[in-house]
Amino acid sequence: MDIHQLQDAERRVIAARLEQVQALAAYRQHLAAHIADIEQAITAIESGHKPDVPQFEFTDREKDVVRCLIQGITTGEGIAQALGMGERTVRTHIYNIMEKVGIRSRAELAVRFKEWWS
Repeated sequence: MDIHQLQDAERRVIAARLEQVQALAAYRQHLAAHIADIEQAITAIESGHKPDVPQFEFTDREKDVVRCLIQGITTGEGIAQALGMGERTVRTHIYNIMEKVGIRSRAELAVRFKEWWS
């Protein structure tokens, strides 16, 4: 391998590392919004503040899933076992619940529901 081939290989490695760093920076920015929401919810819970509980139009099965989340059962597998349904069905219910509530993550959903209904 001559010096030019070595320099070319080093450039490719550096370019790949740069792409990884840029992807991580974008992901970190994406997570920051979720972390801020969760921290705000935790602060409210710790201070004993209970906001007005919003009203949502959930199906009976969505309400069952919400009860599991409040009880701390947050994995698709755990909820599926508790309710006797498939994990795919649980994912669908959680997606629908998050759409109705306007929340983007399952962790935030669990924190909000505990805050609202515990």
